[in-house]
Amino acid sequence: GVLSGGEKRRLIMASMIAERKKVLLLDEPFSGLDWTGVRDFLSVLLTFHQKGDTILLISHDLDKFLGHVEQVFLLNQGRLIHQGSPVEIWSQLLPNEVHPPHTAPEDYQKATWLRDKASL
Repeated sequence: GVLSGGEKRRLIMASMIAERKKVLLLDEPFSGLDWTGVRDFLSVLLTFHQKGDTILLISHDLDKFLGHVEQVFLLNQGRLIHQGSPVEIWSQLLPNEVHPPHTAPEDYQKATWLRDKASL
């Protein structure tokens, strides 16, 4: 049978746990996931990061995870055009067609789906 987006992500999570990779490269890992799926996957990623693993996450959907990152690398047509902390990179998002999260730059830690739905 064909796996749904959420089932594919759960399979990836199980594979990550089994293999214990030190560097993870993920391209749009939250695509097609519902609220619970995003929260579950993000929780697993943060657990890996807390254990010292490096996670490189490619995504246009900053609202889901920006509150947890240390560095942002802004690419355009495969070229690095800006790099810095979430606050440092904020002013470069819209001019480069990346929608910023629905929060102020100094409150970027609120850009996460690990908060309760009611607080969003």
